[in-house]
Amino acid sequence: MDDRLMMMMSCKKNSSRLMRISGRRRSRRRVKNSSHGRMMRKVKKLQKLIPGGKGLNADQLFVHTANYIMHLKLQCSILAPQHNLANLPPSQNLPVLESSAI
Repeated sequence: MDDRLMMMMSCKKNSSRLMRISGRRRSRRRVKNSSHGRMMRKVKKLQKLIPGGKGLNADQLFVHTANYIMHLKLQCSILAPQHNLANLPPSQNLPVLESSAI
């Protein structure tokens, strides 16, 4: 009889411990799945993507990201014409102007 009582008490302790753990997990999930938690995860990802973004708070990070995007667009607009000229077949290269023609 004592063995059964000990076993029941042990089971009760384990079940209450499991309930405490599952309660903690639930609260972590709530925080993790909350809109604030989702936003913070996205901010962390953005901090990793943007050069120099790791030390910035969210407001600074968004401004820095906008500047970085503008910088990338400018680079693309400068490099695209150069890429197009470099890929022309030799027969379509622009003619070289003679100094007498100027």
